[in-house]
Amino acid sequence: MTLEEFRKLPVYRIAVKRGLIKDDEWVGPNTWDGEEKPND
Repeated sequence: MTLEEFRKLPVYRIAVKRGLIKDDEWVGPNTWDGEEKPND
């Protein structure tokens, strides 16, 4: 999955709102709902 695709997901906007993503860097926990953070 590309960053472009990841940005379109609702989970991306939720993470940004929660402060888990800043400047496209993941600053939250290393997992999301038990899954690895998507990367390309």
